[in-house]
Amino acid sequence: MKNLVDKVLHHAARLDTVVDAFVSDRLRGGRVLTPAELLAAIVTDVERGVTVGPDGPLFPYNRIAVVLSAGTAGRESELRGALSADAVRLAVTARLQRQVAIPADLRIDLRVVVKPAGGEPVTVTLRTVAGRQLPVPAMPRSVAKLTTADASVRLTLGEGVFNIGRIAEIRGRDGKMIRRNQIVLGGDAAGATVSRMHAHIKGALQGDTLTFTLFDDGSQRGSTVVRAGVPHAVVKGPVGIRLKDGDEIYVGKVQMIFRLRRVRD
Repeated sequence: MKNLVDKVLHHAARLDTVVDAFVSDRLRGGRVLTPAELLAAIVTDVERGVTVGPDGPLFPYNRIAVVLSAGTAGRESELRGALSADAVRLAVTARLQRQVAIPADLRIDLRVVVKPAGGEPVTVTLRTVAGRQLPVPAMPRSVAKLTTADASVRLTLGEGVFNIGRIAEIRGRDGKMIRRNQIVLGGDAAGATVSRMHAHIKGALQGDTLTFTLFDDGSQRGSTVVRAGVPHAVVKGPVGIRLKDGDEIYVGKVQMIFRLRRVRD
C-alpha cells in the first residue's frame, strides 16, 4: 500500500511540474524569453528579497545564485554571450541602491545549463554566507526619526534610501514592480495630494555621523522643507535639501517632522 501511495505522489509531482511549465509557456505566448526579459525577471526576483528591519529596509543576502535554462546548445551559447555575472550585478545594484544599502561582499554566481524545454527559464536563489571577521565600523553617533503631524507614521531612518509615496507598491501595466515605497502617506484626504512616486530621503554615513537629504521625484504637488518658519521648495530632480533637526517636511499637504539627535557616549 505504501509503495502505491509513493508512486501516486511521484506521478502527481511530475504532473504539477508539467502543468506549471505549460502555464508559464502560455503566459509568455509560447516564445523564448529574450536575454533582456530574463535579466528583468532576475532583478525582480532579487528585489523580492528586500525586507524591513528595525532601522528600515534592508537586503540581508550577500550571495545570489542564478541558473539559466537553455533548451539547445545554440541557446546556451546565446545566453552565455548575452548575460554575465557582471551584467546581472550592475542591473541588480541599479535597482536595489534606491531602496537599500548594497552588501559590500555581494557576489553573483551565474550558470547556464542545457535542459529539455518546458522548465523554468531562470531560477534565482538568495542566501547569506558568513565571511571572515572584519573590523566592526564605528556606529553612527546620530539617530533620525520621521513622524507625521498626527503621529500615524513613525519611522526611524538609517543609512540607505527611503522612498515616499501614496501607495506601498507601484507596478507597470505588465504587473512588474517599478518601485516600493517605505514611507506610505495615502491614508487620508491630505494623503491624496501625495504622488505615487513622490520623493525619497537618502541617509548617508559621513564619518560617524548620518546625514539625510530630501529629494523630489517629480511629484505633482511638490515637496517643501520649512526651517525656522521659512519654506524652501525642493527642486525636482537630483538636487535635494539636506535635512536638519526640527525641519518640517511637506509632501503634498502631508506634514512630517524630522528629528535628528546625537547619541552620547
